[in-house]
Amino acid sequence: MLRNKPPKISLFSFQDIITTITGVMILVTLLTAMQLVNPAGGAGETSPNEVAEDTPTDLAERLTRLQAASEVLRQQLDELRAWAQQAAAASPHTIRELEGRREQLLAQAQSLRQWHALQAPEAKSDIAQTSAEQARLEQEVAARQAELAKAQRDARRAAAGGHRLYRFRSSGSKTWWIVDVGASAWRLWELDRQGRPTGRRQEFAQPRSAARLEAMQAWLAERPSRQEAFFLLGRPSAARDFRRLRDMLRERGFSLGCDLLGDGQTFDLNEP
Repeated sequence: MLRNKPPKISLFSFQDIITTITGVMILVTLLTAMQLVNPAGGAGETSPNEVAEDTPTDLAERLTRLQAASEVLRQQLDELRAWAQQAAAASPHTIRELEGRREQLLAQAQSLRQWHALQAPEAKSDIAQTSAEQARLEQEVAARQAELAKAQRDARRAAAGGHRLYRFRSSGSKTWWIVDVGASAWRLWELDRQGRPTGRRQEFAQPRSAARLEAMQAWLAERPSRQEAFFLLGRPSAARDFRRLRDMLRERGFSLGCDLLGDGQTFDLNEP
């Protein structure tokens, strides 16, 4: 009775390939060594006259170069033998393990590419939100820097005596009109009950002070004295107008506040 024999595995083909590669690499190494022996500067055949003219020093140098090239060649041969021994010792099982490892690494790389493709939109959204928040913070910082620069300028002008800062706080239930009584115009700004500018303004810039006074009288006829008050800022060049305007407001029953400014002074209405 015949028995089934296991198939035999022959490594002759694999060893032939290794031997061929080893022979090619040895040939390349020999060519390299020949190039080291005959450098580019001294390429070409040497004539008998040139050989005859070589001195003992030249021969010693050439011998030294030959010895160095021989040592390099020996080291390369040792490395080739070691590599050939490792390649010959590799079994089919080892090769299969390496191929399996390669397939595993390729699968991991594909998984990483798929994960990156899925995470990229979310990452872009986060980057866009972060950029928008950074832009908003930069704008806020710029606004605060502008406020700080203005406050520093105001402080310098106030220290020099050419600028005044007024801060009006809430006083009862009335709103206030700040009146800058100048020589050529009267300018008014309204403040709410918390002392903040409302944005409403009024100006009387008639050429004659009498005409300005008449225009303001007509304007005051519509103003409720129980709900509004006036703070007058008088200047030396308009002292007469200041007194006439003050007396007119008192007669109409408006609450008053007064202060003096120089003709060249400026002022700001700071929020409380």
